[in-house]
Amino acid sequence: MFLLVLAKKYSKYISSLQIAGDLFLIVGILISMIIFEQEKNVGEIIHNYSFWAIISFFSSSWTILSYIINVRHMIPTTRVSRVIDDLIKLFLFHFCLYHTVVGLFDINLFSEREAFIIYFLMITFITLWRMFVIYALKKYRRSGYNFTNVIIVGVDETSEELVSFFNEHPEHGFRLKRKFRVAEIPSIDNIKEFCLTHEIDEVYCNIPRLSTDMIKDLISFCDNNLIRIKFLPDSKGYSYKKLSVNFYDLIPVLSLRPSPLDIPLNRIAKRLFDIAFSLTIIVCIFLPITFILSILIKLESKGPVFFKQKRTGIDNRDFWCYKFRSMTVNEDSDDKQATKGDMRITKIGAFIRKTSIDELPQFINVLFGDMSIVGPRPHMLKHTEEYSALIDKFMVRHFVKPGITGLSQIMGYRGETKELYKMKNRIKLDIFYVENWSFWLDIRIIAQTVLDIFKKDEEVF
Repeated sequence: MFLLVLAKKYSKYISSLQIAGDLFLIVGILISMIIFEQEKNVGEIIHNYSFWAIISFFSSSWTILSYIINVRHMIPTTRVSRVIDDLIKLFLFHFCLYHTVVGLFDINLFSEREAFIIYFLMITFITLWRMFVIYALKKYRRSGYNFTNVIIVGVDETSEELVSFFNEHPEHGFRLKRKFRVAEIPSIDNIKEFCLTHEIDEVYCNIPRLSTDMIKDLISFCDNNLIRIKFLPDSKGYSYKKLSVNFYDLIPVLSLRPSPLDIPLNRIAKRLFDIAFSLTIIVCIFLPITFILSILIKLESKGPVFFKQKRTGIDNRDFWCYKFRSMTVNEDSDDKQATKGDMRITKIGAFIRKTSIDELPQFINVLFGDMSIVGPRPHMLKHTEEYSALIDKFMVRHFVKPGITGLSQIMGYRGETKELYKMKNRIKLDIFYVENWSFWLDIRIIAQTVLDIFKKDEEVF
């Protein structure tokens, strides 16, 4: 019976199954920790009231946070990266909540070491479980199960792209039963009959190809027959890859290019990570190395140890960006970008630029809130003025804080940018980052940046 239910739609039972699997793993991990670490038997565990309190807390808080962060909601087109990103946020919030509750109620069932092991095992096994569900579901859909019957009403270029998507990605579980061209729609009656005869679940309606009366009639029919209706907008001249709908009372307002960082919860998570990461780097690397570099920089050339320059930040606001000085003091620093063979670069400057050590003071900028660990690299004010006039959508990158490293940097667009097409490609990657930010993407960029430090890059000098 359960398989028959799954064989039709992407049902609500799939999400419930994920949560049930999470809770099973969590309880199993907690019991295993007590048995193997604390060497208690099952009888002692059952009669331990603190254990049942912890079990109740973990189960209820995990389920509630899953609803709040929306981790449990998985539609057919859910991406793996989105699931991992949501799980990371869920683990961070649950970990903080656990320590808050333990501190308030003085429950000491687990030591700090044991708590660390528990969360490590949770991260590992729950992530593997969620990945298993996703891949198993995709395989299940490819086999012809867990499908959604759909039709498209009003065919044009946009809807043909949707047809291709349905046909090329059976793992998403959509079965296109028919596409109705405008010439084939003398009235809505034949569409209604087709929907009822073939048990259609979703109707994709191409707004520009239908009259207002036809659309209203379709909406009424779908609502009365529990069929979901979705709309394809006119995309001529516009990009709808990122589009959100907000309501001002009952008035729908479309927003083009919303960023995930517009969501307060995401901004808080990114800021907390920035503070923790930058403090770690400042204490462990920046402070110890500053004393040595100060001596070397001063010995080779006159001038300050640190170089500061006005750069363009979030919302086009200026800020002072800090670096270790890698050049002799000169009057062209605010106008002329460093080039290959630049006589202004000192010997120690060439080394710290090659190894990116000159960027370490920017962790101070991160701590002050002017920058983030990951984001579009900040440009000199003059370059912002020049490129904003030459490159379309250049200023979109300033919807978020600039970063010490970014997506365009790990994709090879570092250092001097002579050709305009290279800067255009850099901006495309910056805009992609703005529109598709995720915690998981930041982690991947940071990891790749660390690896790139040990590679020879001809673009950096």
